[in-house]
Amino acid sequence: MEDFKERFERLIESMGKSKRTSQVQMAVAVSDSIKECHPLIVQAGTGTGKSIAYLVPAILSGEKIVISTATKALQEQLIKKDIPEAFNALNLTNRSQILKGRGNYLCLKKISELSSTTVQSKDSSMFESDEFSIEDLRNDQLERALSGSKSLSGPKPTRSTPVKISPNVRSVMAWATTTDSGDIEESGYSLRPFEMSLVVSTSSECPGAKNCSLASKCFSELAKRRAQEAQILVVNHALYAQHLKSNKAVLPSHDVVIFDEAHELEDIFLRAMGTEISLTGINSLVTSIKKSAKLLSADDKVNQIMGLNFNSKLLQFRDFLNDNKGKRVKHPLSDSLCDTLSALKDIMVLLKTTISSADIYSGSQGAFEFDDKSTGTGGNFNETPRELLIKNQKLSTLSLIDYFVDAADSVVGSSPEDAIWVESRGEKSMALVLAQTDISSFLESNLFAEVTAILTSATLNDHIKYSLGLANFNPTELSLESPFDYENSAMIYCPKGMESDYSNSRSQISHKIPVIKKLIQASKGRCLILCTSHSAVREIYDELDLEIDYKLYRQDEFPKQILLNKFRDDESSCLVATQSFWQGVDIPGSALSLVIIDKIPFPQVSDPFLEARRERSENGFWAIDVPYAAKMLAQGVGRLIRLDTDSGVVAILDSRLITKSYGKTLIQSLPPMRFTTDEKEVEGFLSRL
Repeated sequence: MEDFKERFERLIESMGKSKRTSQVQMAVAVSDSIKECHPLIVQAGTGTGKSIAYLVPAILSGEKIVISTATKALQEQLIKKDIPEAFNALNLTNRSQILKGRGNYLCLKKISELSSTTVQSKDSSMFESDEFSIEDLRNDQLERALSGSKSLSGPKPTRSTPVKISPNVRSVMAWATTTDSGDIEESGYSLRPFEMSLVVSTSSECPGAKNCSLASKCFSELAKRRAQEAQILVVNHALYAQHLKSNKAVLPSHDVVIFDEAHELEDIFLRAMGTEISLTGINSLVTSIKKSAKLLSADDKVNQIMGLNFNSKLLQFRDFLNDNKGKRVKHPLSDSLCDTLSALKDIMVLLKTTISSADIYSGSQGAFEFDDKSTGTGGNFNETPRELLIKNQKLSTLSLIDYFVDAADSVVGSSPEDAIWVESRGEKSMALVLAQTDISSFLESNLFAEVTAILTSATLNDHIKYSLGLANFNPTELSLESPFDYENSAMIYCPKGMESDYSNSRSQISHKIPVIKKLIQASKGRCLILCTSHSAVREIYDELDLEIDYKLYRQDEFPKQILLNKFRDDESSCLVATQSFWQGVDIPGSALSLVIIDKIPFPQVSDPFLEARRERSENGFWAIDVPYAAKMLAQGVGRLIRLDTDSGVVAILDSRLITKSYGKTLIQSLPPMRFTTDEKEVEGFLSRL
C-alpha cells in the first residue's frame, strides 16, 4: 500500500511543481500530527510551499479542519488559489468556505430600516437621525446649571441631524437585493466608517439569531450555516479568538486547527480576549436607547432614568479619558473611575429592565409609518412592518446594553495582571482598552486540550510554545530551511554610521536619503521602502519624489491591492510604505530587486500594552522588544525573495544592527543571505542584476 509520503510526492509531480524536500517533510509531519492527534510546530522558511504541505494532508484526513491566518492576503490566496488547486489535484469536490466576522456582512435589519426610512422621506436622499454625542453635553449642562434648572430629564442628549445617504450606500442597498453572500467586500464599493455603520452590525449591536426576526435571511448566519457544511474552513486569528472567548459559540465544532502566520497569534489573541469602552460606542449606545424609547413610547421612563446624574457620569468618564490619553491605567484603579463605571452600569441595568418590559405593539405611531407588507424572501425588502422595526431596534439596544455592562464589569473587576490604557481613536474618539498580558493558561485548557493544533510560519521563536500554553503537550517541533539559495542570490547591507533611535526625527531621515537615492539608482528602481512609521513614509516620499528618475508610489495613494498591482506592473517603480506592507505582500520576479528598511522595527517604548507585558519579565527589553523586532525584521526581509529565481538586496539603514549586543540575535533571525557593510560591494551586486 502506498504510504502518504509517496502519494504526496506523486501529487506534487502531477501538479507540475518541483519536489522540495522541506515541503515533503512538512506534509508528512502534518499528516502524522492529524492522525495521532498530537500538536505540531513548524517553522518553514519562505519558499517551502507551506499551504500545499498542510492542505493536502488536511483534505485527505477527512476531518473537519479550521485554517486560521493573520492577514487577509493569505486568506484570499488560500480560498481562491491554493485550496481549489489542492482539491482539484486530489480529484475531490471543493468543500471549503471562508467565514468572516459579523461586521463584514450586510445587516438586513439595518438595510430594511434604512430603505423604509428613506422611502418615507420627502427628500429621499435624507433622513433624520437622533444622534447622541457626549461632546454636546458639557455646554448644555453648564447652561442648565446657570439657569438653575433641576429637570430630571437632564440636558438634551440628542440632536436631529440630516444624514446624507451617499451614492455608495445606495448602491450597496441595491446590491443587497441580488447578493448571495452579503460580504461587503464583494460589493466593490468602498465605504467610509460612518457609511459602513449604516449597513453592517457589530457583534455588540446584534441581538443574536435566536432574537432577530430576520435571522432566517441573515447573511452572517447564512455564512455560518455554509461553514457547518465545509470540511476546510478559513478564518482569521481574531475570529478564532472570539470563538474561544464566546465559549466556542462562533465556529462549528472541529477536530483540528491549523494556525498559519502563527507568529502573530499571541499579540492578536491577547488583544482580542480583552474588551473596550469607547466614546463612539457610548454615543451609539445612547442613540440606540433613545431611539428604542421613542419607538416603544417609553420616553418619559427612560428620560427619568437618564437624568442629570447619568450625564454627569458620562462627562466624568470622558474627562478621565482626556486626562489619560495615550497612557496606561495602572492598578489599583482609582475610586473615581470605578465609581463612574459602576454608576453607569447600574443605570444601564435599569434601562435594560425598562426597555425589556416595554410592549412593542403599543409603541409610538409618530416615529415612522410603514405598510404592513412582510419582508419577502431572497432579499427583496423595500418595506418592512412597523412591529418588525420596533422589535429589532429593541433587541439591538438590549444587546448594546449587555456589552457595556459586561465591559464595565471587566474593567472594574480586572486584576493587576491585565493591561488597561486609554487609546486615541482619531481626532474625535478615545477608548478605555483592557487586554490580557498572559493567555497561556487559558489556551492550554480551552484550546490545546480540546483540538489538535498545528502552528506554522516562516518566523517562529523558540518561546512560542510557552507563551501560548502549548509546552505541557510536548508538541513535535520542526525547523525547515528555505529551498532558496539565499547566499548566492541575495545580500543584506547595513551601512556604518547610520545611527538610529526610537524617534523618527527629520534629521535622522535626511541623513539616510543620500544612501537611499544611491541604492535606487544602482537597482534601477524596483524598490520597496519599508518604514516604521507613517511620518517616515511621508518624509521619505517628500524627499525622494523630485529627486529620483523612477515612478514613486506612496501607501494610501490608492487602495492596497490597486497600489500593489501598479507597483508590480511598472517594473522600474518604487513604493514607500509601512505597517501592513511588512508582511503578506508578494512581489515575485523582476519588479522587486531592492528592499530598504528605514530602521530596526522595535515597538514603541511608550506603548502601554507592551509596557504592561514588559513588567511581567525580568528583562522586558529582551523578552518583548527584541523578539518583536526580530519577527518584524524577518517579515520585512522576507519580501525580497519569493521565487527561486529572485535575487536582490535588503538594505537595513540602522547601524545598531552591527554595534549593539542584540544585533547578532536579530541577524540570526534572518534568512542566510550574505551580509556586508561595504557600499561598493552592494552597488556592484545590484548592477549585475
